[in-house]
Amino acid sequence: MASKDWMKYMIEKQKGTASKAAALAEGLEEGYNAAIQSKDDVDHNSILEEIKSNKWKEANKIMEEARTISGTILKQKTKDERNEVMLKTREIAREAGRKAAWITGWEQGWKKGWNEKLNSN
Repeated sequence: MASKDWMKYMIEKQKGTASKAAALAEGLEEGYNAAIQSKDDVDHNSILEEIKSNKWKEANKIMEEARTISGTILKQKTKDERNEVMLKTREIAREAGRKAAWITGWEQGWKKGWNEKLNSN
């Protein structure tokens, strides 16, 4: 039985990793394109910090929602109700993970785009 549970865990883990990798790649591309398309005279460090700050606030809000919902797990009357709340919490936490991966990718893409832009002038 344990091996079945382990396999299920590994499959779910691989799905999560693939989802985060896709979000990272998407963020990288979007950050890079934003940097390349931005005007040369903008304060690119300020823009980076503002975007990161706003996006991290969004990710933290999602995680706070997951924490709030997870706090209700033990208040559920039946095992099925607890499982339902755990699944909902897990999906919300995954959403926050995907957003964090996107933010990381966007930052890397932004920096790469600006480095190329500055070095090409």
